[in-house]
Amino acid sequence: MTTYQFPLVGNHFRGVPAKQVLGHLAACASLGLRPDDENLYDGAAIRVVVNVDQILASRWDALDNDLANTGWTADKVRGINDADGPGNLFIGFVGASGGKPCNVMGLPGNQELRALREANGWEWEEIPATLGFSADGKPLVEVNALQPAHD
Repeated sequence: MTTYQFPLVGNHFRGVPAKQVLGHLAACASLGLRPDDENLYDGAAIRVVVNVDQILASRWDALDNDLANTGWTADKVRGINDADGPGNLFIGFVGASGGKPCNVMGLPGNQELRALREANGWEWEEIPATLGFSADGKPLVEVNALQPAHD
């Protein structure tokens, strides 16, 4: 089994408190991946979501403090229910293949993840994605796969 890493980008552009929530999730938190085929900027875009129930009980007060002056509270985060389903927060995208984050970090991107998904025969909800962090603290999407992507 091989672990593939992909940059998790765009969390500071989200209108919801994605950046703050990311700061309170443990590495290895389960992530959901969703195709965003109607994305105007990248037809291969992949949305990354996390269920906020994975935030440890001991972290909610600190999250509430980090949310001060954002228009959000920990209770509002707990009650999120939008297009991604109850408790699921859209936290960003898998970096675009060939884009700056992928190039700077030397990592594959969304097109390679789509190829990996196809090579392993996964439906989107079956992709075993977890949260990871680079050595300098940047968030990553980590995927364990048996089959490498085919060129």
